Amino acid sequence: YAEMVLASEIHRVLVPPIHTRIGNFEFYGRSLPSGEVGGDLIDLAGTEDRWAAYVADVSGHGVAPGIVMAMVKSAARMLLSSGHDTDRLLPRLNEVLFPLKGPEMFVTACFLAKDGDGLRAGLAGHPAILHFSPKTNHVVQLECPNLPLGILPSGEFVSSAIRAEQGSVFALYPDGLLE
Repeated sequence: YAEMVLASEIHRVLVPPIHTRIGNFEFYGRSLPSGEVGGDLIDLAGTEDRWAAYVADVSGHGVAPGIVMAMVKSAARMLLSSGHDTDRLLPRLNEVLFPLKGPEMFVTACFLAKDGDGLRAGLAGHPAILHFSPKTNHVVQLECPNLPLGILPSGEFVSSAIRAEQGSVFALYPDGLLE
């Protein structure tokens, strides 16, 4: 019981709801853990010219994934604030996390980021990002064939430049939403 109370408190403090605007972009997010608390993370960091919104999911349930989730958030925030290009976010997170987690643990993640005038998306073993285009009135899936974070000590992680027009909607979500 005490472990679950601790895990719930970690989650409540580190994963608050998101309802904000940065420049011309609006962001909404909320993480509602199922019965057992795990390592789900939603976050948004940055400024009008440079921001990143991301979802990460640490494998497992309980306190250990909650602590790794806290490390993911801390490492991501440090990388983003240090001026690293967002195309380096996934490989750098992988390098930081690999030695800090148990061998059976891994992290799936996806991000959408603005760097100057462009948008960029990347995934690591995560479900596709959904992109609704008001111009075409269609939803497309943005996918990248990357392994989850923490499987190998290093590796290449592909990310892609994204074209979007005013009124575009992007959906980033954990794999639990599909279950």
